[in-house]
Amino acid sequence: MAELTVSTPKKHHLQDRCVLCGMVFCNVEITPSGRKIKTSVNMNKKLKITKQTVDDLHLVIDMDLTSTDATGICIKCNRLVKGVVEKLQIIKQTLNESIGYSRKLTVKRLLWSPSSSSTTQQPMKKVFSPKVQLWPKTKLKSASELQTMIISPYGKSGKVLQEPSGNTCTQLSTGDNAVRQMATTTEALLQFHRPILPAISEQPNIPNVITETSDKQTKARKSLFSPVSGQATDKKGPKVESFQDFKVHPVSQKEITIGVYYESGKRTVVIENKDHIKMCKVIFYQKNVEKGLMEILETTSKDQFAAYAAKIVKNECETICKRHSDFALTDKTYEGIMEFSWDHLYQDLLLGAPNTLRIVSSMVTSSIPMPVPSKEFHHALFAIGIILHGRNREATTLQYLNGMVLLHGGCTHQDMKRLAKLGVCVFPETVRNKLQSWQSNLDEKLLEVKEKWCKGDSMTYQLVGDNWDKNIVPSYRTSKNSTQSIHLFNVIGVIDRIVIKKEEGTPVRTVDSMTAVDFIPSEGDIDSLQKELTFLVARSVIQNIKQMEDLFGKIYPGHLEHIHSNEAGMKTSQYSLGLFDCDEKKTADVIRLLQNLTEKYVPKKDGEIVEEVFFGGDRLTDEKIQVAQQAMRNADSGLERLEGFISKIEDFHRLMNLAIHRLSYNTQSSRDRGTVHYYRNLLNARNVKGEVKNSYRAYKQLYYTLFDAICCVLFLKKFELDSCDSTIPVPQGIKDWEADQQLQWLNDKCGEIVKEIFPHDLFAELQNVLADPDHEENYWVNSIENDNFKCHFCNSRYKYVISLKMHEKTKHQVNMSAKVQTTNSLLRQTDELNDYLVSVFRLTALHQNLNSAVDMGDGYRVVRSAKFETPIYNRTNKVKYLIGSVHLTALVSGTLPAHQSKRLIANRFINISGGKNNNLSLDEFVEILNRDTKNATHGFQTKDSIVQHSKEFPHLVHAVKHFDAMCEVKKRKGFHKLPSYKEDVKKVLIDLLSINGLEVRPGRTLHCRKIVQKSSNPFSDCFVGLPVMIARHKPELPFRRLRNKNM
Repeated sequence: MAELTVSTPKKHHLQDRCVLCGMVFCNVEITPSGRKIKTSVNMNKKLKITKQTVDDLHLVIDMDLTSTDATGICIKCNRLVKGVVEKLQIIKQTLNESIGYSRKLTVKRLLWSPSSSSTTQQPMKKVFSPKVQLWPKTKLKSASELQTMIISPYGKSGKVLQEPSGNTCTQLSTGDNAVRQMATTTEALLQFHRPILPAISEQPNIPNVITETSDKQTKARKSLFSPVSGQATDKKGPKVESFQDFKVHPVSQKEITIGVYYESGKRTVVIENKDHIKMCKVIFYQKNVEKGLMEILETTSKDQFAAYAAKIVKNECETICKRHSDFALTDKTYEGIMEFSWDHLYQDLLLGAPNTLRIVSSMVTSSIPMPVPSKEFHHALFAIGIILHGRNREATTLQYLNGMVLLHGGCTHQDMKRLAKLGVCVFPETVRNKLQSWQSNLDEKLLEVKEKWCKGDSMTYQLVGDNWDKNIVPSYRTSKNSTQSIHLFNVIGVIDRIVIKKEEGTPVRTVDSMTAVDFIPSEGDIDSLQKELTFLVARSVIQNIKQMEDLFGKIYPGHLEHIHSNEAGMKTSQYSLGLFDCDEKKTADVIRLLQNLTEKYVPKKDGEIVEEVFFGGDRLTDEKIQVAQQAMRNADSGLERLEGFISKIEDFHRLMNLAIHRLSYNTQSSRDRGTVHYYRNLLNARNVKGEVKNSYRAYKQLYYTLFDAICCVLFLKKFELDSCDSTIPVPQGIKDWEADQQLQWLNDKCGEIVKEIFPHDLFAELQNVLADPDHEENYWVNSIENDNFKCHFCNSRYKYVISLKMHEKTKHQVNMSAKVQTTNSLLRQTDELNDYLVSVFRLTALHQNLNSAVDMGDGYRVVRSAKFETPIYNRTNKVKYLIGSVHLTALVSGTLPAHQSKRLIANRFINISGGKNNNLSLDEFVEILNRDTKNATHGFQTKDSIVQHSKEFPHLVHAVKHFDAMCEVKKRKGFHKLPSYKEDVKKVLIDLLSINGLEVRPGRTLHCRKIVQKSSNPFSDCFVGLPVMIARHKPELPFRRLRNKNM
């Protein structure tokens, strides 16, 4: 059987080719079976050879062809041939025009003699020999053409022409075929060549004339002046003795003659165009030459002038839009977009495209350069950004930023696509892809710190979180389509501003040795409080009394110094980690969240925790983290027991829940002058309404207004003054005192006021009760022995206190509930208004002390304030925040190691803008971030979509804030007329002086009985149930700080 063989198809090209370059238009393939297949390859590039094409080929390369169906010419070759033909026609036309002008010029030279000094006709003298070939005239169109005309030194045969001096011009290199034929054809048209001028004898009567310098230097002609200095050159060329030797000799009123000397002779040209004459005069006088020429061209050749300007702009834009040009608009990295600024773009344009910037700026303003920054400045740069984006699709930095702003505002994708067509932004899918690629940037810095932390570095960080709730109202409500309540969790990471070195070998200690007295203010705490309130009262007096402001306004410090004052003004580094699918009310969700965060952010080494990470939040977050740890207490390792985090309560929620309003604010007290609600109506503070958590800042401003007014009243009463306009009798010559002496005088006066309002015996009752083991409040607490409750009458022991109560009630007839204490304050006749105002002043002073401590970054004052808050929380039944204060005091008093306790105290703040008095509490920053994030979710209507894009919202919030700062966008104030705080304080001050509210007048009563105080001491009767609460919630470990169920 014969073997089967497969032959390769042969390809045979037909004669259908381009007549010049040989490009194949069609070929034939022969298959093994002998079948021929004709394939068209480049038929779309083939042009038919017409009669005009045949004539052009004959003219250019002397090729004789006939038009057939099998032949053609490609598009590229046809374009080249047409270009050569056009150039040949231009050269031919120019030479023909020059012939006639040369004859006219010869006549003029022979009819006029420069030596004629009278009107008498002089005999004609020939300047040049009749054998000299005349230089043909070239019609000048602009100042750039005032230069010598260069004509090819080749003849028809291609031989080299000889210069008079014997120099030989380089011969044109000739190639084969088309190149040689084209050169020959071109030379055949050049019938006139550069004149061979003989040496000219000295002719003093022929004037010297100025001509414009040429950038192109040739052997046959050189420029008169150096392009730098404007002096005559030393090279071979025109002989010039001095600038004054150049003259312009008028031939007639409508024309001038210019000439130039060469070694081989002189050449003159007659200028007839009036615009060219102006240009020559501008060049001759040598004053603002460039400006003069530009002004002439601006009026005579606007189109050509604009064309050259467009060419300049085009070249600049090409340069700055090149790849890897490091231009501000082509940097699409995270830093390039999030740190983009108009100033950066402006500087790049000044360096790379100054003329483009000038032209665009002239469209929006007449003042060049533009004022920076201004509306015109932003508009011009924004227009340039859109224009360059149209030229280079990679110049999209500004478009990315605009797209993020549109997404943040809830712009639909279809509207963004419409704007993307105009170059305002990029397409929404492009922005989404960019945001997705930036997810690793959220915690990049934290992970770097974590790696160093694992290796023993002292740099640490902490996490802060809060619940993120949002209600989505449906556009069409049905029984199944109702309002959706979405519950997520927002987390941020904050790098500790103050580095605390770890003390090796410090174990976790318990607080068994701490008693209930350690959780309330001590004598040292009261002394510190008096110094701090002295500062606050002095600042209040200076700000609201004009005489004190003039004396002490410039010398009294605005910051109360503390141990970390130097670091309080440093900016902090905080990073939003995005939203997490976690409902903090559900323990299972919190456990899953902590497991994910433990895996990523808890520093570990060999499977063990290197050090715990603080996790801050409000009281609910603090409690739920402890509940999750309690649920996982039986796990094998510390990581599985979620002991990588230590929860803590933050300060903003402490301020909001101090509950001063529960003791002093009631809407039924509007009839009682001197009450908070009365002054709310007096000052027309209509934003003070509803719950405090919804109008916290409005309530705070109202109470602070009353506090400042009382400070001023007490200060005036110190000098026995009854009017705010009275002159305070300060010591004579106080202005001549040293600054320290002046401050000491003011602090002494304010310190006396504080000691009267906050004496040491203010907490005496509370301290005596908690320290007395025989007091009925301590009856059950003091019976604890080895975690059991011992009977006071026998040796019976019980696990739970309720069992002991039942035992003593049945066996020993003990009934503690029958004991009721009657205070002397209820039996005496008091001044209810004075007690009310003093009590409000004391409570507000504690609140302002904590608030100012947060502003100034004083962590020790913040933690110490928890001891003053504990009795208030107990009295107002704020149980959760009472527990939070007990935990905070215990953590810094022995539960934590020394270095962790210092970390907890020092790093409780965030500083965004810098400055010693510009600190925020950590949870307040999270609340602000929650608000901004909710604004960025306008375009999402489901929980799944929000969770899917949860890591994008921090970038959108950051981009919008950066855009606002870049464009100087200011937030709307919300007031038609901003209220004057000083005027409000003055109104309250005058009213308090008129009613003598701070003078004790027994028998004065209030109509609203709900705000009547038992005494002016808000800490009286705060001990009820306090020892039991402290003993029940005193933590032994930093984890699982839940109540003692045996209590």
